[in-house]
Amino acid sequence: MLLYNITFPKNDFCVDNRLYFRGGELCGGGLSVKKGETVTFDTFFNCFSHTKYSKYTIVNEVTLKLDLEGRADISLYLYDGAEHKLLAEKEFTENDEICLKLSDLDEKGIVYFAIKAKEDCVLRSGGWYGDADGNDVRIGIVICTYKREEYVKRNIRSLVEFRNGLQERFFDVFAVDNGQTLDEDFGDGITVIPNENTGGSGGFTRGMQEVRRLGEYTHFLLMDDDIVFDVNTIWRTYALLCLLNDEYKNASIGGAMLLANSPHIQMEMGADWNGVKLFPHRKRVDVRNAREIVENEADSAYDYNGWFYTCMPVSTIDKYGYPLPLFIKCDDMEYGLRAAEHWISMSGISVWHEDFDVKYVPGIEYYNNRNELIFNSYFPKGKGAFANYIKLLVRVGRQLVMQRYYAVDLIFRAYEDFFKGPDFVFNLNGEKNHKDIRRNFPVFLSEEELSAEYSIKEANDYINLSAVANKGIKLKHIVTLNGYLIPKCFYKKEMSKVNMAVFNVDGFFMRKKVLQFNPITGKGFVTEIKKAPFVKACFKVFGYFFKMMFCYRGTSKKYRSYFDETEYNKVGVKL
Repeated sequence: MLLYNITFPKNDFCVDNRLYFRGGELCGGGLSVKKGETVTFDTFFNCFSHTKYSKYTIVNEVTLKLDLEGRADISLYLYDGAEHKLLAEKEFTENDEICLKLSDLDEKGIVYFAIKAKEDCVLRSGGWYGDADGNDVRIGIVICTYKREEYVKRNIRSLVEFRNGLQERFFDVFAVDNGQTLDEDFGDGITVIPNENTGGSGGFTRGMQEVRRLGEYTHFLLMDDDIVFDVNTIWRTYALLCLLNDEYKNASIGGAMLLANSPHIQMEMGADWNGVKLFPHRKRVDVRNAREIVENEADSAYDYNGWFYTCMPVSTIDKYGYPLPLFIKCDDMEYGLRAAEHWISMSGISVWHEDFDVKYVPGIEYYNNRNELIFNSYFPKGKGAFANYIKLLVRVGRQLVMQRYYAVDLIFRAYEDFFKGPDFVFNLNGEKNHKDIRRNFPVFLSEEELSAEYSIKEANDYINLSAVANKGIKLKHIVTLNGYLIPKCFYKKEMSKVNMAVFNVDGFFMRKKVLQFNPITGKGFVTEIKKAPFVKACFKVFGYFFKMMFCYRGTSKKYRSYFDETEYNKVGVKL
């Protein structure tokens, strides 16, 4: 069985060859290698994850097959981060192959091949093959979208082209349209499901329901609508699922997230939650570097994988039900911890996605805080009332520093809704509640509008420096509560400009007004310091100390009882 094809970069996106091969030069017919030149494939997309296939699959022997024009020596190596060990070597001409037994390999590192040309050569194509056929697998790909037609159409068309080229079609696509704006007929195997706006959680759940209802799929694959991916990732996932051994037949596949604006940087490969904070695995790995790829391949357990690319067995729904209807945020964390029996990740199974750290969505504070409290009721991770109070204190303080009083109100609203209990939260109309939350959002203005209204020019030039402008919290910030205790008459007159995704204490210190700008979207909003909301928030934070100490444990127990007694979210329960 084909495990995966040798992959070359796509000219329309990631053109950094070091993610695919080292040496040579791409030509119209493949990869050109000059006489005497050596090209290696110890790369993120083309190395072979022998440790993962040995542990998780029924594969015992793998074969590298190459369509090579010209004569060359092909060598197989194992690289453990320190030494490149020669495993096998053979002279290739045209369509040839070389085999390798997995049992002969060390339990660390990556396997890769190298081409040393004896004459000018062109590598047309190639692939790694396993010595087993495996089980029948059929995947229902679920994409949830809300008024992002450009992104979702691009990705669906890519999947359609890939699917049409298959001899045996192993997947169908279910696009859940929460905005009800997708009016295109994509053809056979692509189902568009108009849906009310139930958020990402409800949208993905609606797709999962359809996949399960049809009864012909073994797995569901959840994908964000705005990712960029190589279709070879879909095949890698499929082949791996086909070949899983009995011990890991119910495992889930988690795709790594690479950064869209820095395609060689991996942002995470799975993540952990400690009850207070999220910890991405293998964050900021440079996947151009072979040594870092080896470290990246080391097997490690993690709590969950983001729904930008997550594949799970349909049987998961039968055992654990559907995700909680949290609208957005924490749904992948909750379902991953509750329902995933084992996670598998490996080099090459990945997507590109915009960095979460550079995006700011007003109102996210409500969902983050409310859903984390609900989530922690089920998975406390040893964190109780005091830890969640400290989180409230820190988050409110952060928003007060940034003059985002609307966000402070949303944080308190999140805690208030949590304390109203599960009957209230899980019977909310998600779309109506979201519209209500959005009413107090700041008005985002374009650069032209900001320039016209506030006489601001070249806002973006300043923002390029703002990511490094914050040098940490100083004594003056602490003593003056970042200027709130200083009379406004001493404040600086000029408007400060900051990147809205960066917590920049200096940018807000003794400033009456601040332009908070997003250099990616080219939009921003202006905030003004107000001391009355600051005083009000301080009193509320103080009051919440007692509410958290005396009411948190009882409220958490109500959520746990609600889930257990009503079997909430189990199969057959209407969401």
